[in-house]
Amino acid sequence: MNITNSIEEARVLLANEKNISSALRVSIELILTLVTLIVNKKGLNSKNSSIPPSQDPNREKESRAKGKRKVGGQKGHKGTTLKAVEKPDEIKIIKLDKRKLPKGEYRVVGYDKRQVFDIDISTIVTEYYSTPKIKTRKKQNSFKEHFSFKNKKVKKAFSILDKEPKEYALGHNDLHARNIIFYKTSIKLIDWEYTRYSDIYFDLVSIMIEYKLNTKDSNTFLRSYFGRKKINRKKLKAFTIIYKALWRLWFEKLAKGEL
Repeated sequence: MNITNSIEEARVLLANEKNISSALRVSIELILTLVTLIVNKKGLNSKNSSIPPSQDPNREKESRAKGKRKVGGQKGHKGTTLKAVEKPDEIKIIKLDKRKLPKGEYRVVGYDKRQVFDIDISTIVTEYYSTPKIKTRKKQNSFKEHFSFKNKKVKKAFSILDKEPKEYALGHNDLHARNIIFYKTSIKLIDWEYTRYSDIYFDLVSIMIEYKLNTKDSNTFLRSYFGRKKINRKKLKAFTIIYKALWRLWFEKLAKGEL
């Protein structure tokens, strides 16, 4: 049996076979490659490879008459052994058994080096994902567009906010009584579903309305937050109108089953 011809025939049949999965095709090709390497390895000797004659155990020594040439490599003859590489992939240090050395003091001055070339065969499966189908999303309305401007007070409130300076920070945006927990001497906020960067006055107004703070308590609350910083009363009033309108709108949509 000619193994080389059989392997080539198998490769041709594999190439012409259409009803075969990619994974099975790769596996068969890998097996054929391994068989080829094993066959070649078994058939290597000092005459058809880079194995030096001194390392070929199956070498048949030829008896010949003594000639004029000296023993060993001849001048001008190129060797066929593999050349050492400058940067090997891995370096292994073989430990010296000091018990076999004559007694005395020794220090390391260098190493005897030799390199072994191994063929590492591995299967790499790459899975490609094509661009997913993208559905155009409807653009979300802005906070302002949620409201009907039939209410003149709401319309005017937004008009005032457009002219006033923005003071953005990470806001909770849903600070009603159920989302604020008082525990001993600390306050915990829960339900951060609507968290986003928003004007600080929105959260401040929501606390004042939810806890029904009177004018005196509201001033104490705001002063504890702003300190000596000036309070923007225009924004405070505008956000108060918008917050109350927002809750009315919320309950209307809830009653219609739109939430």
